[in-house]
Amino acid sequence: MQKVIFTLLLLIAAVSTSMAAETDVESEDIYLEGYIRAMLKERYSLGIDVEVRNGEVFMKDSVADTPRYEELIEDVSKVKGVESIKIVDEEQMKRVERTWIMPGAPLFKPLTADPRWPEFAGSYRYYTNSEHDKHAFAASIGKTFSLWRTNLANSNSNEVNNKRRDSIFAEIGLQMAAFPTFDLDNADFDLINADYQIGIPVTIQFTGVTVMGRISHQSTYIGDEYMEKNPDIERINLSYETIDLLASYEPNEWFRIYAGGGYVIHADPTDYGAWLYQGGVELRVIADYTGVPDLLIAIDAKGLEETYYTPSVTVSVGLELTERMKIALEVHDGYSPDGQFYNEKVTWMGIGIHLY
Repeated sequence: MQKVIFTLLLLIAAVSTSMAAETDVESEDIYLEGYIRAMLKERYSLGIDVEVRNGEVFMKDSVADTPRYEELIEDVSKVKGVESIKIVDEEQMKRVERTWIMPGAPLFKPLTADPRWPEFAGSYRYYTNSEHDKHAFAASIGKTFSLWRTNLANSNSNEVNNKRRDSIFAEIGLQMAAFPTFDLDNADFDLINADYQIGIPVTIQFTGVTVMGRISHQSTYIGDEYMEKNPDIERINLSYETIDLLASYEPNEWFRIYAGGGYVIHADPTDYGAWLYQGGVELRVIADYTGVPDLLIAIDAKGLEETYYTPSVTVSVGLELTERMKIALEVHDGYSPDGQFYNEKVTWMGIGIHLY
């Protein structure tokens, strides 16, 4: 059964990656909407509605009454990323504004140092104090993607004023992932532990702040062959459901901080601790030259009531080779994120490749 679940997760994650192929385009559309709105307000004192779909800019036909209309159109057409401009009536505008189905990149960006964030990744780990292992390969096979998004900001397209109108986006998504860890200390590369995760995140984003509430399930499985070679290990088969809330603040492109907490609403074993917290910071050193990767430094800390709220800290220092690929040196000190070994303290050092 575990193999079937693992295979399904592989397929679903692959499909989700394919559906997210337009993620960069969607992120660019959101940026262009805000930029063009701000430009029209600053240069032309216009508070008109603007929608962007795949680089195509939609504006209501009332903009044609602007005295500097031709100059306005020329300015918008020069914005990097704009493919074309369409002037539409009110009914046509309603058909393109505010709501997306399968829009692409999720609003809540990946937590780059979180060892349990759904992504595609592979890491070599060297354990300095594990009771059973020294060398392991840890994988992540999964994805977070958006199912539905809407813009909650109320606006009147014919209204011209000096107030700034910020977009407030709401989103419902899906997270699915598997986190297998393999033993490199024997020739068979036995499966040590595999955690399976599924969650439904609901996200709100406004003015540099992104808040994600989530309900999720995680179950864990220990490899049979690994247990045969380590008979002193007790099978736990930990599983639980949680609700959690994370808030992320990103005032600019080089700094991000996040924090939150959660509650375990059901667990097996039933005496598993209920409360948890998480927080972290990410710093990006942006390269000044084209082709030079950005340096990304991230720290993530988690604590559980079950392990006396002792923080488990993961540090990641890496190069972002592209917007979707990072190679990083990683250090973890604290309790193991692997479900079967959640009450064991471990320290590891390693190197990993991450695909978002």
